[in-house]
Amino acid sequence: MREVPVELPCLRTFMTTDSDLTLQPQIAALADERPGAVFLRADLQVHTPIDPQFAPRPEPTAANERVELARRYLGAAKERGIELVGITEHNDVSWIDELRSAAQELGIHLLPGFEVESAEGVHVLCLFDPNTSVERLEEVLVGLDLTRAKRSQKRLELNRFIYDDIVTRLKQAKSSRQFLIATHNANIPVLGDAEQIVALDAREAAAGARVKSFVRARGSIDSSDVRAAAEQILEGGHEAFVLRQAKYQA
Repeated sequence: MREVPVELPCLRTFMTTDSDLTLQPQIAALADERPGAVFLRADLQVHTPIDPQFAPRPEPTAANERVELARRYLGAAKERGIELVGITEHNDVSWIDELRSAAQELGIHLLPGFEVESAEGVHVLCLFDPNTSVERLEEVLVGLDLTRAKRSQKRLELNRFIYDDIVTRLKQAKSSRQFLIATHNANIPVLGDAEQIVALDAREAAAGARVKSFVRARGSIDSSDVRAAAEQILEGGHEAFVLRQAKYQA
């Protein structure tokens, strides 16, 4: 009987050889595991119930209601085959703990984080280690000079800038040219009186198949189908239509 070295992926150990060369059970079990990297179906830009377009409104505050909503939210993701989510609400981490708990119950991998905007107007997704605490995420936001008060103010300032500057310039220029814009912000098409809005969606596909996109709604801003799609998909959709109505009634 002698000892010889045996190398397996990520493991170096020794086994004892005799007439039947029996491997130790724990080493033999490694042969049944799937080696190397694996692919996960992921959505790395997931918003939270704090988003104005999230139903139900208003955002629930009771602890049991928040836990149940988080469970239903990620449960819907699991039904669609999502195995990994990245939580990236704009400048906010207030739902991370509830969503992380729900993900653990459902067997979904979760990366906590947030979405911020650079000085150049670029949106940046910031994702962290799965075990990063909410306190640490808040520290990072504060380090970026995004305190809670400033975060709320930035949302207001962004919408004001879009309406006062971008929308105004678009309306002035569109009489002599056409614009094709893909946007998350409702103020551009709604307050900009877009002549044509196309809302796209995607159908679920079998594993390994290409996802099929389709036109969910198309038409002018006054179309009921277009309005319903805009309010559900675009950030601040309902509020933009309220402002538009007030503008024309003034």
